[in-house]
Amino acid sequence: MLKLKGRSPEEHIILIASAICLVGLIPFGLARVSRGDYAIALIDLVGTLLCATAIYQVYRYHRVWLFGSLLSAAAMIGVLAIVSISGIEDVHFIYPVIIVSHFLMPPSRALWLSIFAVLGIIAILSAELPAFYLAKVGISILGCTSFAFAFASLRNRQNRRLLQLSTRDALTDVFNRRSLDEKLSEFVRQVNRQPAEAALVILDLDNFKKVNDEEGHAAGDEVLQRIARTIQQRIRVTDSLYRYGGDEFVVFAADTNIEQVVGLAEDLRSRVEATEAMEGSQLSISLGVAAYEAGNSATEWLLAADTALLNAKRSGRNKVVVRVAKA
Repeated sequence: MLKLKGRSPEEHIILIASAICLVGLIPFGLARVSRGDYAIALIDLVGTLLCATAIYQVYRYHRVWLFGSLLSAAAMIGVLAIVSISGIEDVHFIYPVIIVSHFLMPPSRALWLSIFAVLGIIAILSAELPAFYLAKVGISILGCTSFAFAFASLRNRQNRRLLQLSTRDALTDVFNRRSLDEKLSEFVRQVNRQPAEAALVILDLDNFKKVNDEEGHAAGDEVLQRIARTIQQRIRVTDSLYRYGGDEFVVFAADTNIEQVVGLAEDLRSRVEATEAMEGSQLSISLGVAAYEAGNSATEWLLAADTALLNAKRSGRNKVVVRVAKA
């Protein structure tokens, strides 16, 4: 039995739609063979093989967009082929195909594919149907297409907004702690298959409570936003910044060695030190650096950087402390 827990909505749609098509195509194919409709039975067989392949590839390798697009295009072509053979009798299959295709691939591509299918059906049936009836068929298919496109586009916008809310910190617009946990877990899984270098820089604002107490929380929020912008302007495009909690931030530096990351941490420290918190006062940060060590879990790696940060705070603040690798 397929395990769907923890999979993306797109994977759910492809797996469920493919399974439903399998259940429907197999008996239909057998029935068509018994009736002597071998051409359509062959189309059903091809569709069955594609659905089975999609289930395997998406379930095993998560190839969502490739097989979502492939299934949509194949289904549209299959329906056109069936209608060209059997006529108006099987045109109703185009409606579920249009709807599902808008959720298997980007709505804009599905819209163009659906318009192509509508034009194809009209061309195929033009010799069979009176103009008035043909117009009704075309309008009904276009209506289905318009509804599917509008609904899928709205869903995608809402999903993007929900993803932003679930992965971004509302105040600073950097990634949040949940995103950090996912990033570290993903890296540890990948590095177990293919070795790679990476390091964490965890930093904490020194005496930040004083800013909140003396200037108010609005001023404290402004300071956090300013610090986040300062860090973002310095790190590489391959690095990522996370708000760990309160006045703590974490930089994930990928594909780099410890010497380069220490240089980054020192540069961040000096840049923040040169930033005024409020008129007449200065900011400083303490930083802990830890490179990934083979065999460590994501929690152990983060704890190593946090321990280095704690040592930086205890030894006078406004400095960088590097976690020494195990011998």
